[in-house]
Amino acid sequence: MITATTCTFPRPGKVELPKEPDAALAAHHGARVLLVDDICGTGSTYRAVIPWLATHLAPAAVRAAALCRSKASAFTPDTWVWDTLDWVVFPWNEPVLTSEDLIVPASLRGRSALSESEVEANERGDHG
Repeated sequence: MITATTCTFPRPGKVELPKEPDAALAAHHGARVLLVDDICGTGSTYRAVIPWLATHLAPAAVRAAALCRSKASAFTPDTWVWDTLDWVVFPWNEPVLTSEDLIVPASLRGRSALSESEVEANERGDHG
C-alpha cells in the first residue's frame, strides 16, 4: 500500500510520495496494480502516483478506480461510482472549515441601540 498525501492548502494538488516503496510493496514488482482513491478531484494524485509506480514497480498494468470523480478533473480513472461537481466530505475525512466557520460576526446593534426613527425606517425598508 502507498500513502500519497495530496495538499489542499497552501498548495493545492501537491502530492507527496515516499522516495522508495517499502518491502511489502516492492515484493509486487512487475505485478498488475489497481490504484484506488476515494475521490478523483483534480487528478493530481493519479498523475503523480502512476509514474511513481512505473519507476519503482514496473507494473505489468495499472488500473485506476475512485468512489467519485469530479466532472472538472483533468484525469479520468478507469472506473468510478459517481460524478460530482460539489465538495465531497467522506465520513473518514477530518472536519473541514467552511466559509461560515471563518467569518467573524460583526457586533450586532440591537433594537435598543437604534433610535426610534431608525427602527421605523428599517420596518418600512428604507435603508438609505
